[in-house]
Amino acid sequence: MPDPAELPKYDDRPPPVRLPGGHVIDIPMRGLDVHNQTNPQFYRECADFLAFKRKYKSVRLVVTNAGECPAIGVRLEILVRPDGAVSVIAESKAPHPPSPRESALAASRRSIHPPPGVREPGDVSIRTDDSVTKIEIDCGSLQPGRQVWTDKFFLGIAESGESSLQGQVFADNLPRPQQCALTIDAKVDQTSMTVDDLVSVIDKMLEPE
Repeated sequence: MPDPAELPKYDDRPPPVRLPGGHVIDIPMRGLDVHNQTNPQFYRECADFLAFKRKYKSVRLVVTNAGECPAIGVRLEILVRPDGAVSVIAESKAPHPPSPRESALAASRRSIHPPPGVREPGDVSIRTDDSVTKIEIDCGSLQPGRQVWTDKFFLGIAESGESSLQGQVFADNLPRPQQCALTIDAKVDQTSMTVDDLVSVIDKMLEPE
């Protein structure tokens, strides 16, 4: 994507009206409606959103008890090293499709996070500590043959080829954690967009159908 500093600010106001004699009148557009303001950062937000959509793919995992005994309090932890080709983002941190117009109160609403609730089987937490990112998945208790699908999260791949993420499976009735690995085989195509390319794509998205 182009450098954000190169992107113009978005302005959807009608063009000024030129009167005889050289006078120019600017036409206001809902300027006093705090819930319907022009979003001047629309192009920059679109660039971030499009870059995210091209780099990251949504994934879900399934955890299965393939044994003959119940597994109590199952927890899966997967490590993502900072020096690897893989990055991970929680669904709650993924960017939303931007809008050319928004409420002036949107930024304050986005800064408010709901308090954490009771964790359910399949809930995903992504934490970063000492530059190591850990995907933590609580699965509850698994009877023999039972499967638990995880919530959605996003994986980003920086280069083609195979990448392996190491993990561990914990349970109250396991004497020691079980080692596991998640292998990802990806093909990555590098592309680039100029400022004109990006603005043209966004303007076409805004055209009425």
